Formats: sequence, C-alpha cells, structure tokens
Amino acid sequence: MADQDVFRRGLVDMANARIEDGFTGEGDELRQIIEAHDVVFAVWQDASQRDGVGVTLIKGDELLQTVVDTPRAVGTKLTAIPCSGLEEAEAMRKVYGDPTHQH
Repeated sequence: MADQDVFRRGLVDMANARIEDGFTGEGDELRQIIEAHDVVFAVWQDASQRDGVGVTLIKGDELLQTVVDTPRAVGTKLTAIPCSGLEEAEAMRKVYGDPTHQH
C-alpha cells in the first residue's frame, strides 16, 4: 500500500471515529474542532474516486508547505471531519479554514 493510501485511510478512520463519537457538524462543535487543530481535512464518500473517498484540506495549507520544505520534524495536530461532499467541505474552509487554499 502506497504512503498516500495509508494517509488517506488514516483520514477516513479519523472521520469515522468522529461519527462514532456522535459528531453532528453543528456550528460550535465544528468550529471548536477546527480551531483545536493545525491541519484539518474534510472526508466524504465519493463514488467517482478510485477508493470511494473524497478528501480536501480545510485548514493548514501553509503549515503543510512548511512540513514539506523543512528537513526536520514539524509537530502538528491533524484531524479529519466527515462531511457530505466537496461543496460542504469548501463551505467549511471558507468559514473556518484557510481562505487562500485552492482545491
């Protein structure tokens, strides 16, 4: 399994754990989760994707670039949030995330 597949599987597992914990996606709950993490991905079911999962970054674009550009370890608090699709994920990003991030 490629590193990217392992990473995506981890994001799916995080999002599924949120669902199991009763995640509703309502305003304060969503805002608190996003504010508490450095990097946040949205995850949804997407039959058009090879693995059946859509993923996009909501928050942490600049930090991820720093991680890529830095030869040493960079600590980050990362999570994934379940959502209904790309449209909802983009709305989350616009309200709570990195407004300069482009899908």
